[in-house]
Amino acid sequence: MTHPSDPRAVDPGLLGQVWANATFLRDPLGGMERIQQRYGDVVITRFPGQTFVQVADPNLAGRVLRELRDATIKDFATRVLSEVVGNGLLTNEGDSWKRQRRLAAPPFRPKALKPYTAAMVRCASRAAESFPSGDQVDVHPPLARLTLDILAQTIFGGDLEMDAARVERHLERVMAQFYRITGSWEAVLPHRLQRTIMRQLHADRDALHQVVDTLIAQRRAQGTEGPDLLSRLIEARDDEGRGMDGAQLRDEVLTLLLAGHETTALALGYALWLLAAHPEVQTRLHTEAEAVPALNDHHDLDELPFTRAVVLESMRLYPPAWLIGRELTAPTPFAGKDLGVGTQLLVPIWLLHRDARSFPDPLTFRPDRWLDGTAEAAPKGAYLPFGGGPRICIGQHFAMIEAVLSLAVLIRQLRVSPVPGFSLELLPTVTLRPRRGILLGISRR
Repeated sequence: MTHPSDPRAVDPGLLGQVWANATFLRDPLGGMERIQQRYGDVVITRFPGQTFVQVADPNLAGRVLRELRDATIKDFATRVLSEVVGNGLLTNEGDSWKRQRRLAAPPFRPKALKPYTAAMVRCASRAAESFPSGDQVDVHPPLARLTLDILAQTIFGGDLEMDAARVERHLERVMAQFYRITGSWEAVLPHRLQRTIMRQLHADRDALHQVVDTLIAQRRAQGTEGPDLLSRLIEARDDEGRGMDGAQLRDEVLTLLLAGHETTALALGYALWLLAAHPEVQTRLHTEAEAVPALNDHHDLDELPFTRAVVLESMRLYPPAWLIGRELTAPTPFAGKDLGVGTQLLVPIWLLHRDARSFPDPLTFRPDRWLDGTAEAAPKGAYLPFGGGPRICIGQHFAMIEAVLSLAVLIRQLRVSPVPGFSLELLPTVTLRPRRGILLGISRR
């Protein structure tokens, strides 16, 4: 997959490898930036027993996700999640993934999502009414509860009750254990010394399995005639008339819970953070939301173009999925180098979204770039909030509708302002999380 115009991969040598590894481990986001500044867009780094390639050229990054689909699998870090979500779409591979994708895709097509918008607005309205107010409010917890509430209503329907507090507690612990295994100093420990972490991870997995299995059994017993996502997944059939077995169904539901509630909550939190720092943008968004009398129809998104632009721009500056990894399963020529099986190709979304070559004045929060054609001029691989290629997130349309409607409802009722002296610190684990929360002033309109 080498093209004449591709940047050439750089191997920085022994001393450069030591510097690059130390720089990344100490500060992954800043480390990626410094590695790119020193060595270029495609950089090979090696860790004991492993080769990594940072691919920060947008055209080449896009081709990694599209053209190398038959020579790659998900990276090691993503595969750790299979300890929790099994063979859900996030972690599955090969023919099994293709079959599951075909079964699960129809309920997530844009036209199929209209039945869920009213539930999204109801959940957002409840969240806005009960949202804590004050001079210093961490907005991440109430936003996480909001997105989990939306998933409970849309996946399971209004007639099944999910113990949201229990699910949220176990999901939070899963994220913490995942970070310990893949992003902290404990990641370099031998597997035998990670057993305590894995036992805790498996305990949370088992608790989540119990919750989801119970809800699936209840749905089967009560009938699958409703529009909820679980009913539609139960009723899905392939060309041979076969549906998902119990384990596969549970894995897909767990994948939706794990991936869906965390990423959208983060997108909303970072949007509020940016709006607090830009009161003129917040006022414009509020005016647009106020002009739409009933935010409960899918078509209302056409009446919220600026709100959509705010969400897109927020995910550009603070992408919840900050890094995509692929592992080579066959020897592959790449950017002028011959790469071996097992090489980890890392697509740094954080860098791509903040590249001045694709987005002029990249560190400035400017939602209008999504309305004036500026963002559309960027290369295809420059903006990847939901990934790219055949494995692009199946829930991307669901997530955008959820985020746009929720943000409009929240800003219609709430005003956000900065907290003097507070700075946002980021923790790049499986998602880009706030290390010390997202503290904002919250008042009611």
